[in-house]
Amino acid sequence: MDLFIRGGTIVDGANTLIFNGNIGIQNGKMALVQPGTEPSHIENASQVIEATGLIVTPGFIDAHTHSDMVFFHEPRPDMKLRQGVTTEISGNCGSTAAPANEKNLHLLDPFAIETVETIGTYNNFAGYLEKVQKHGLINNQAVLVGHKAIRTMVMGMQARKANPDELSAMKDLLAESLDQGGLGLSSGLFYPPMCFADTNELIELCRVTAGRGKIFACHIRNYSSEVFQAVGEMLEVAEKSGVAVQISHIMVAGRSNWGKSDQLLATIDHARQKGLDVSFDQYPYRAAVPGLLALLPPWMHEGGVDCTIERFNDSKLREKARKDIINGLPGWENVSHQAGWENLVVLSNKIGDMSNSSIQAIADHQQLDPPSVVFSILLKDPYCNLIAHWVDEEDVISFMQPNCQMWGSDSAEPGPLAHPRTYGAYPKILREYVFEKHLLSLERAIHKMTLLPAKRFGLKNRGMIKKGWAADLTIFDPQTIAARSTFEHPDQYPEGIKYVIVNGKLAVKGGKTNLANYGIVLS
Repeated sequence: MDLFIRGGTIVDGANTLIFNGNIGIQNGKMALVQPGTEPSHIENASQVIEATGLIVTPGFIDAHTHSDMVFFHEPRPDMKLRQGVTTEISGNCGSTAAPANEKNLHLLDPFAIETVETIGTYNNFAGYLEKVQKHGLINNQAVLVGHKAIRTMVMGMQARKANPDELSAMKDLLAESLDQGGLGLSSGLFYPPMCFADTNELIELCRVTAGRGKIFACHIRNYSSEVFQAVGEMLEVAEKSGVAVQISHIMVAGRSNWGKSDQLLATIDHARQKGLDVSFDQYPYRAAVPGLLALLPPWMHEGGVDCTIERFNDSKLREKARKDIINGLPGWENVSHQAGWENLVVLSNKIGDMSNSSIQAIADHQQLDPPSVVFSILLKDPYCNLIAHWVDEEDVISFMQPNCQMWGSDSAEPGPLAHPRTYGAYPKILREYVFEKHLLSLERAIHKMTLLPAKRFGLKNRGMIKKGWAADLTIFDPQTIAARSTFEHPDQYPEGIKYVIVNGKLAVKGGKTNLANYGIVLS
């Protein structure tokens, strides 16, 4: 054996078994899973982990991340490994660095440009994944194909529906990308240019996705005032295309909508009983990070961020944007209305001591109205982060109960401007919802972190402690595991994660990370 884990409490990931036993690892796989206290083959092990008093689980699978934005950074971001996450589903909300070319690259998010600068140019999705693997990964990554990337390749940031020829070109590009290793299709219908797509565009793209047996993960158009209509659109897409739909980071946002989680869950359950393949992921926090640009009305985004900023120089357009923010627009999720300016906190290293303050507090201090504060900050930092505190804890608890729910951190860039979920999501779930509040059993919580997302996204031989399966494992102390990250100080590593094993290699030991390239691209 390359590695032997002795005497741990094993939670197998299948929501069935908890037992004391031993695990032997050889050539990146579990070669021995042995119940009982008397180990065999230990004399042949190169390395032994004494796990008595510790819990041994499959490595956590984060069902919703944006780590494709940051896994190429130096120093290597290890905040997910330190949580016990051995595999991430990246490329969510429609934003990916591939497919891309010189024509559309500037229209994508800054991370896409940075990706190309770091890992080199690529011709297609296969080339992108090849470059990613060559660059090296410290945990496993499976990457979705972004709707934004596909749409901008074909029609830029135009604020309109696709015509038949454009839709055909998008479908061809999606098919190619899925065939070359894309895990599925992702979209973010709240964000431009995806917000300009109609339901028919989604159905047609999802027919391509379903035809390849892959999944559609979607940030829906509205999580607040029109959340039922937005979920209804997903159910229509599932029914008409046959695709498996994953609703991203489900919530009911805005104080006027609190308490509607049970009604929304009933809608989803009814659809599932009819045979529609619908599930969802969730992060264990009350706050979202839409980005400050999300406070602008959709028409402001046509042409890309540079065009958006230019519109601030036109006094008539600036005033029109102000009125739209104050009054709202039909069909647009107006975050400021739903959350309240006092619950919207800006985070940026380009705005001095205004960072980590609410927009309302800044407006009061500067004697400006909140929209003027938004415009002023965006001129300094177009990619300013925004924390929206707009979800009720009781709804968070309701959403974690169904069997089709799984966990996803929705995390991206690390550091002092991060959301605390970036460093603490999984330890928070275990400490708070399992060991303290007893809202989930340990075996059920682990199932939602491991085998359930593995099956949902088609990751073979992962997510369960089973002989012959990939040796991705997390070992933690149930007495001490806890998140330390907060909104004031998010970049704090958790406690209690003792060991993390990626493809049979010891990636975390005693709270220290081995940044070697133990991860692989999964497709």
